[in-house]
Amino acid sequence: DAQFELWQRITLKVDATHAAVNRLRRVREQVVEWTKRAAGVGTERDIAATSDALLTKLEEIESELVQTKAMTSRDSLRHKARLNAKLISLISVVACAAARPTQQTYDVFEHLSTLVDEQLLRLDTVLAEDLDVLTAQLEEQNIPYITL
Repeated sequence: DAQFELWQRITLKVDATHAAVNRLRRVREQVVEWTKRAAGVGTERDIAATSDALLTKLEEIESELVQTKAMTSRDSLRHKARLNAKLISLISVVACAAARPTQQTYDVFEHLSTLVDEQLLRLDTVLAEDLDVLTAQLEEQNIPYITL
């Protein structure tokens, strides 16, 4: 029962991580597209600067949550595992024993879970604050805004 409960908690955290990355990527696509559409308006430099700052923050969050540089199986040896991979690896630790998970396993999960939650909160803050600034700039120029 303890194994299943911890496995379920880990799986839910991995799901939340991947959902956040998918959300982040959808927003990034929209930011890039709307920045292109803003080309030629009077404040395109301001919009581009705001977009670049937003994209940088999104990239930083994404690179903490998932490995974005590994393109081949060999790259996974060269690039550091990110939070989602660490959580996924922890699932096998929980599943491999025929006993209650060790306290260290719980501690590792809590640590990784806290790190994920920090990034998810950071993402929510960026989307609530930085995205609103860009949206306001786009609205000023009568350019349709970004939707979540």
